[in-house]
Amino acid sequence: MALLGHFQKLQAVKITPQGFYLSDNQEEEILLPNKFVPENLSVGDEVEVFVYKDSEDRIIATTQKPLIEFGKVAVLEVVDIAKFGAFLEWGLDKHLLLPHREQIGEIRIGQKVVVVLYIDIKTKRLAASEKIDNYLTNTDIDLQENQKVNIIVYRKTPLGYSVVIENRYIGLVHLDHTHRKLNIAEQTTGYVSKIRQDNKIDIILNLHGYQGHDNAVEEILEKLKNAENGFLPFNDNSSPEEIDRHFNMSKKLFKKSIGTLYKKQLIRLTDKGIELK
Repeated sequence: MALLGHFQKLQAVKITPQGFYLSDNQEEEILLPNKFVPENLSVGDEVEVFVYKDSEDRIIATTQKPLIEFGKVAVLEVVDIAKFGAFLEWGLDKHLLLPHREQIGEIRIGQKVVVVLYIDIKTKRLAASEKIDNYLTNTDIDLQENQKVNIIVYRKTPLGYSVVIENRYIGLVHLDHTHRKLNIAEQTTGYVSKIRQDNKIDIILNLHGYQGHDNAVEEILEKLKNAENGFLPFNDNSSPEEIDRHFNMSKKLFKKSIGTLYKKQLIRLTDKGIELK
């Protein structure tokens, strides 16, 4: 049976004036409308599609690429607001509903919201929810302390910032472990500080001590190697905000790291920035 909200490979089994019907070798057949049919598709071919319900509540396939899959988290933009909820842009012709009951704050058009994709029990339709904690659980944690991870900030609490880790787990960046303000819906990187016995995960933005310093040195050097002419327009005069935005580290750590690179004679310091020797 085709899975709602997932990418999957299905076989073209029949062609009609409306498009191709696809199947996964079960009894169910799903329409791939003509406007989504790839060029040269023939009966018997396999095609990767996303399965959802259209505006007439029919299960349908598309070759469009949505920005989110079932059970996953993404940052989506609010494009419309109705009595029963907000509508989000997610890459398909039909906008995604964020019902009122699944919202956790005031919503406005143009706002970026962090949501998880779920299937509504009553309507059996795909919908979005801001209540991340209800859908992600910290079970079977496949992370190590000091591991670098991708995070999405989704809520501020009295203790700090709640984050989604690698689109699978929930973690917390404690306020006393941040060198700057984090923004809701911000996507950045961090490090696993501690995995507690109750499976709660602490995240820090930068590693501490020598390991954090060594990682920063390597990251700056790598960015220089990838930069045009081996030059980056950042130095001691750059603002903390600029440093954090480009390198995801504090200005103090940045200055210490470029000092190390300079002492090793790997870079030159100029009035305009830093460059490889």
